This record gives sequence, C-alpha cells and structure tokens, in this order.
Amino acid sequence: MIPTAAQAQWRTAPDALFLIFATICGLILLALIPPLAGGNETFNFQRVAGIAAFHPLIEPAEVPKGVTQLLDAAHAQFSPQTTIPMHYTGAQFATLAKTLTENEATIVAELNAVQGKPVDIGGYYHANAELISKAMRPSATLNAAIAALV
Repeated sequence: MIPTAAQAQWRTAPDALFLIFATICGLILLALIPPLAGGNETFNFQRVAGIAAFHPLIEPAEVPKGVTQLLDAAHAQFSPQTTIPMHYTGAQFATLAKTLTENEATIVAELNAVQGKPVDIGGYYHANAELISKAMRPSATLNAAIAALV
C-alpha cells in the first residue's frame, strides 16, 4: 500500500506532532490556570504547585494564619503611608552637604592617595580591628564630616 501525502507528511515531520501536542497541553493548562486571574497570587501559586505535583483538581490549602499575620505586619510597616523615623534634621544634612562640597577635592585626593597600595591589617585570620578601621576609612576630612553629623 502506498502512503498518502498526508501520511508521509506526518512521518517526516515530528515537529508538527510536537506543535500539536504542545498546543493541546497549553490549552489545558490555560483552562486550569487562568492568566492574571484577579490578583489572588496565593491561590494561583498553589494551583500551579498542585498541577506540577499532578494534583490538578485538588483545591489549594489555606495559608496558615501566622503567615498572613506576618504579611499584614510587613505591609503595615512598609506601606507608603508610614513615615520613616529620622534622627537627623534637614539642617544637619545641609551642613554635611556644604562641608562635603567645599572639601570635595581634598576628600578625593585623600581617597586616591591610598588606592592600589598594600595595607597592613595585623594578620589574615586575627586582624587588628583598629588597623582595619584605619584602612577602610582613609580620608580624615570625610571622617570628620561624618563625625560632625553623628
């Protein structure tokens, strides 16, 4: 028996079978997980996790109350309506900005002077904290400006 043109096409084009199978599976997943379904991210996430575990018809479990309380507290703490407590005033920052602007060349010169040079920190495993602090804050002018703010 001689195969027809359609039969020959299916034998020679496995990518066409893959496309049909992928389209069918995609439509099934689209029916099970509606995209952008109303903003209930917890439900959608649990639904996807259930489908990935081959349990597509089981309803998602409720989120434990401790988790929801934690999320509510985080939303309350970091909401745009809350103000961040500041220890410093605008005048203090204005003074700092003025000091930094006036001494910018000096600070940059002090920082550039120590670039690329080895620094003794008193050992590798048990380094000296005072030597580390001195190496990490090499600009005396910048240190004085920050100390004036604090």
